[in-house]
Amino acid sequence: MKPHTANSDNKACQHLAIAHSKVGDVMICADCGVVHLALQTISMRFDMDAFSELARMLGRAQTAIESAQEKAKEKLREKTHNNAQEYFHHGNFESSHPRKVH
Repeated sequence: MKPHTANSDNKACQHLAIAHSKVGDVMICADCGVVHLALQTISMRFDMDAFSELARMLGRAQTAIESAQEKAKEKLREKTHNNAQEYFHHGNFESSHPRKVH
């Protein structure tokens, strides 16, 4: 993926903001076809194909991160469940919490 090499700083460029979040902005110049990605102190320019590839790559990365987070949560749930089963199976609950007999 390579940044666009055209001079998008030309005064004819009209940047249209197409997305904004707390991490940055995405703008496009319809005249020269350059997508501008501004992230805090970093500004990058891409042709539309390169920007599309970047977006797909970031989407795949986000999917992988979410999958890893879900697997970690599931492991923690299983571990907690197994520890609770072991605790109750060995009678620890009964010995530490005696019941009143009427």
